[in-house]
Amino acid sequence: MSSIEKGLTIIDRLSTPPYELSLSELSVDLRIGKSGLCKILAELEQKGFVSRHSLSRKYSLGTVFLRMGTLYKSRSGLEDIVEPILGMITEITQESSYFGMKDGYESFLAFKKEGIYNFPYTRTIGKKITINAASTGKVITAFRTDEEIQYLLKTRDLKQWTPNTIIDPVRLFEEYREIRDQGWALNNEEYHLGFMGISVPVFYKKNEIFGCLTVVGAKERFTEEKIRYWCQLMNNGAESVSEEISMRL
Repeated sequence: MSSIEKGLTIIDRLSTPPYELSLSELSVDLRIGKSGLCKILAELEQKGFVSRHSLSRKYSLGTVFLRMGTLYKSRSGLEDIVEPILGMITEITQESSYFGMKDGYESFLAFKKEGIYNFPYTRTIGKKITINAASTGKVITAFRTDEEIQYLLKTRDLKQWTPNTIIDPVRLFEEYREIRDQGWALNNEEYHLGFMGISVPVFYKKNEIFGCLTVVGAKERFTEEKIRYWCQLMNNGAESVSEEISMRL
């Protein structure tokens, strides 16, 4: 592995929980010797890609990523496109709504709008999304190519979040096919017991998966009638977002 690959691997690891790791923890996690790792971390720290806490001496992502994220949102206009749609969805459903984005072989939460109901689980902006439980991750994965899906099923840890979580790769592949056929994904207590989520895809230039719109809330409020109506509502929003990003990006 080259120094560049190691540096990118370090950055990727620090972008996932617990978001702060010591030199020893990174060395064990990434299977990189401390001596070489220390040199790469020093270079990354100098450039602002990582920072080190003065007391704990643990490493975390640096402020350069905040600057890059702000610059991307400003130049792409994505926030101006997505925020009004999320506001409309949350106002009508009264549930929390989210916009998830594809990022290479990963997907993450990019924007959110809180509903009127208390949601006890933290949804951190920038957090990577599981491919087998959250409706956001499932719908983005479902609209990838079959080759990409097979790669993800072979390389990702299919964690059992609840008794409803699908961890069998064959069953999950069938689930993705069903999602693709029906045009939306459902999370039926697969990530957190007592909660459901529905997601619809957002495409770039009509054929490439870009992200998705999601509504999450207590299962008791997700009636069949509401799910049908909310899917249509989000599909209309997804079409608007798709048209805007296809013109601007």
